[in-house]
Amino acid sequence: MPEDVLAHEFNEALDMLSVWAMGSSEEFGNYFLDGTTGSGKTRLIQDAARRVEGALLIDCSELSASELAHQVMRALKIEYGPFLDNYDLCYEMSERRSNRVVLLTNTQWAGSVRTTAEPQRVLTDVVGVLASEYRSTGVRFAAEMDHSVARAWAGAPTVVMAPPAERIDRAGLPLEPRQRAAVEALALAEPRAVRFEEWSAVCDALGHNVTEDELHGLALETALITVDEAHEYPVRFKSESTAHHIRQAVSPDVFRAFQHAMVRRLSDGSNGERLAAYAARALPAHAAAAGCFEELLGDVRAVVRCERYALLEGLDAAFPHSIPAGTRAAELHYLAKLPVSLASQADWLSLLHHSAVCRGDAERAEALETAAGALPWTTVWANARPAGTLLENRVWTGGIDQLRTTPDGTQVISTNDDGTELSWEARTGRVCSGREPKAPEDEAGDAASSPLWRAERAWNRVHIERADDPDVARILPAPRARDALAVGDLIVIGGPVGLYAVKAGTQAGSTQLRTLPRILRSGRITPRPFDERHRHPSRAELSSLFGAAHVHTLGKEQLPAGLTHLDTREFLSNTGLPAVEDFYGLDTENLNESELTEVPWEGAREYETSIGDGPFYRLGTWIDGTLLLDGATGRILRQTTAEAPDSDQPGDPLVGTTLSGFTAMVALHWRYMLAYTQSDGTDSEDLLAELRSWLAEIDSAAAASRSWQHVLDPDNFSYL
Repeated sequence: MPEDVLAHEFNEALDMLSVWAMGSSEEFGNYFLDGTTGSGKTRLIQDAARRVEGALLIDCSELSASELAHQVMRALKIEYGPFLDNYDLCYEMSERRSNRVVLLTNTQWAGSVRTTAEPQRVLTDVVGVLASEYRSTGVRFAAEMDHSVARAWAGAPTVVMAPPAERIDRAGLPLEPRQRAAVEALALAEPRAVRFEEWSAVCDALGHNVTEDELHGLALETALITVDEAHEYPVRFKSESTAHHIRQAVSPDVFRAFQHAMVRRLSDGSNGERLAAYAARALPAHAAAAGCFEELLGDVRAVVRCERYALLEGLDAAFPHSIPAGTRAAELHYLAKLPVSLASQADWLSLLHHSAVCRGDAERAEALETAAGALPWTTVWANARPAGTLLENRVWTGGIDQLRTTPDGTQVISTNDDGTELSWEARTGRVCSGREPKAPEDEAGDAASSPLWRAERAWNRVHIERADDPDVARILPAPRARDALAVGDLIVIGGPVGLYAVKAGTQAGSTQLRTLPRILRSGRITPRPFDERHRHPSRAELSSLFGAAHVHTLGKEQLPAGLTHLDTREFLSNTGLPAVEDFYGLDTENLNESELTEVPWEGAREYETSIGDGPFYRLGTWIDGTLLLDGATGRILRQTTAEAPDSDQPGDPLVGTTLSGFTAMVALHWRYMLAYTQSDGTDSEDLLAELRSWLAEIDSAAAASRSWQHVLDPDNFSYL
């Protein structure tokens, strides 16, 4: 607790909270009560709930952020759909405005495990978001917190409770070493409640062989532990703060060794069913605490053992602030953002399999099928761009709006949002190369066998039923799907990221998952380290990207004498300039049709980049300005014109320190915007962030220019 914060006694703090809760202040929609364990925060909020008419009291202990949001909506009697996130909930609350105060206790103990970021998510992503719209919703939030666990918004009103007059006695630990070790092991367990056999296994991982019978006896002897035999997981501490203090007292080396031991023990499955339930809910948390969460995600057999929510809670604990792009953790982050309602744990495993197929990782997809057994649905082929990737080894389709099949059922024809059609082999997903899609009336061949399923698209899902037995029906998660059709035993689904085909299993998934709000995570993806291959793309790479017919060189005899910059002459002779048309305001000259034309510099010359005497050669236009090559320096300059948006206040004209660097930047921009235009929005901001970072690696001065910043601003995309 900061030393300069005034601590308040119980009655004073209770009066302050009550005045805030019963008032109608328009200044803040949230209020926080901070303090150490034993300062009376929980009792104070409970007392305030009795004072404040209509107050809603919710205990956050062991709740996830999504579960808390669900309880808030239920208490407010607000119905919500299966795909709503925390920001959508604000709208639902404003539509059903009610002047209520929600009082939250024990936010510091939120989450199903001890290594968790849920307390912070509760304060930031639930309280912070829902309270931010209190002027329209009428709903305000007051929450108990502990700043040593999670922090609230710095500007929010916060009352700090005075610490207890006497230090809480932590000496109640058993003095007998064997008993003390068992209690320490219980504190190091990740779930807050465990079975006796799980407690024994945790003791073993800590290096102590303690039998279940001994643990039963210990639980009866110590006042620290409570046992509820009627509960599935009967053993827990009477006060979770006791476990918190015991964990803090464990040396870092012992703690780290224990966590690694638990990860090994739970990952290899050697304990069979004895620890299956423990692994399902706690293995990701142990991996996060051990610092090996990314490695866990690489172990398919271990991932299959873990519950979906446990993986997501482990992700937030392992990467509370940022997640490196291109990692399996980033893949998990993006899957968590998808607006899907999963019916079962098996549905979740099918989604993991789908992600592997979309990423071209056939080995991982096969391993998932092997480890998971029968899945409710599997992805057979995909030409879809998963979030966090570019379009390498995929055909660019843009967003798919419509699908249809040929009468013989051998091809699927996709139509994207600009009307372009492509034909695909229905069984394999291969593009039918060299063949134009035929109009339905032009198709020949035998009629296709009737599809096994009937498919009907709904928002974020596809309903299918057996053509010969409508009672056999399934719901396939299909985030932002725009069209779906059945062909043979496959269901082909198209949408903003492309298209893919799935095969429904013989059985629907079991182990039902609750439908809860999607609490969007505030963590961000950090760009990957720059790939040096993009600094100097070769002629072959440019031809592959733009098409060989669009990359042109000039013979040395075609180069103007005024172009004296040697590196530029070599680049134009050996690599070539891509002819680009209408690409985010950029049109470059086709050097196959015209040679470099000398033009004068017009307008001001007083910029940070000094404008020399040239000569200047026209390379095309960009953002309605003229793109020029300085023959003496090799720099690329953009000269504004009367039609340009910056005609009144032109910025520095430098857009490329060299022609090769500018071309590399355009090529990189092209790659990323192809991906951006085949996106459902899940990773749009991350794509642009990485693009900005990598452009600066190629040419920091040019990337900082107003021109480059203009074309990277999504607010400008619609008219570029």
